Amino acid sequence: MEIKIGEAIREYAPYLQGKLLLLGENSEWLSVLESPLQGKLNSYELEELLEKVGLSNDEELHAELIRLEEGKKKPTPSLVRNGIDYQEKEIDWLVPNLFIKGSVHLLGGDPSAGKSYVTQWICALLSSGQEIFGRRYEPMKCFYISAEDSTETSTLKRIRVNGGLAENMYFLNMQGVTFPSGIEHFQKAMELHRPSFVVIDPLNGFVDDDIDIYKDSSIRKALQPFVQVAEYYEVAILFNTHLNKGNANSNPIYRFMGSIGSTAVSRVSLLLAKQENSDERILSVVKTNEGQEVNYALKWNWENGVVQNLGLTELKANEIGSEQTDVELCAEEILEYLQELSNGKSSSAELDSRFKNDYSSSTIKRARKKLGKKIYAKKESNKWYVYLTETVEPLEPLHIQKGVSNV
Repeated sequence: MEIKIGEAIREYAPYLQGKLLLLGENSEWLSVLESPLQGKLNSYELEELLEKVGLSNDEELHAELIRLEEGKKKPTPSLVRNGIDYQEKEIDWLVPNLFIKGSVHLLGGDPSAGKSYVTQWICALLSSGQEIFGRRYEPMKCFYISAEDSTETSTLKRIRVNGGLAENMYFLNMQGVTFPSGIEHFQKAMELHRPSFVVIDPLNGFVDDDIDIYKDSSIRKALQPFVQVAEYYEVAILFNTHLNKGNANSNPIYRFMGSIGSTAVSRVSLLLAKQENSDERILSVVKTNEGQEVNYALKWNWENGVVQNLGLTELKANEIGSEQTDVELCAEEILEYLQELSNGKSSSAELDSRFKNDYSSSTIKRARKKLGKKIYAKKESNKWYVYLTETVEPLEPLHIQKGVSNV
């Protein structure tokens, strides 16, 4: 059976798909990737390709290619490995105790907690080299991937008011792309821009239809490609996610929506909670194998969108329990969703579709009713739309090219 060079490398290192896609856009490299592996092992052409993808010194890859060329079965992995076969690796923190380079992270919180606000604030600080949680860094590239394309402008505005640099911010157009089936689009963008920090908001907005976030093996299938990409590009990837409905659990790692597999895959899991009758938020590390379980107090200024770090606190996010019902939580999410849209308007079908994975149709209907006069429905051209009663002010135009990427 004829095996192509590109297929062989993808089988061994699936996280290189983005790099191979870019190489394949060049007709010269495409012919190399599409050529059969047989007889190429000792050629300069193959060595040049392996060097191009950073695998020229990978002994395991060479052994894999030889095995494929000779048509041999894949050897059974050894059950026992000696300690000298492993290399000790120091933890490389992007932000101490919070974000590790080459790792996947999770941030959970109720709709009213402001997960998007805090991640946009973090992007602002990292992109501009401001002090973040007691330490200052060189400005770095950040990716922000949102399920709502219409929020790109408002997201960038929030980042700018917190001092972020638009030239270091990239907003990936992932409309219609879900994971893990569409992972190559993400990999290609990673190869092109090489960011240091990535936010994907929210997790359940980007998973394939056949992924069951409540099933351990299924959610691991969706997240594992990101683990490989994070390791290869040495980037910190953060997924925003919702919490389970109902009252707070005594163990915070069980509060994240879906299977515990998501927290198991993440190196660090964070919880964000809103203090009752206050603009303060508590950001807590609730799961880490490497650092300390620190807690930070943050404060929002709703007039200008600026976020302030009040420093370390003894209060933990999990100590601020959620007593809200599903209907109340759904109502808050609907309101937050409409507020993020520049015109405060969504088709009724789109709104219901957005929340159908998290709530039943009856819960969504009751939540809309609970919002009362805050929203209203109107029929236009035989199609129903939902509006905010008072729409947000239109955002000033942002004449920025470098801050937005459609990759």
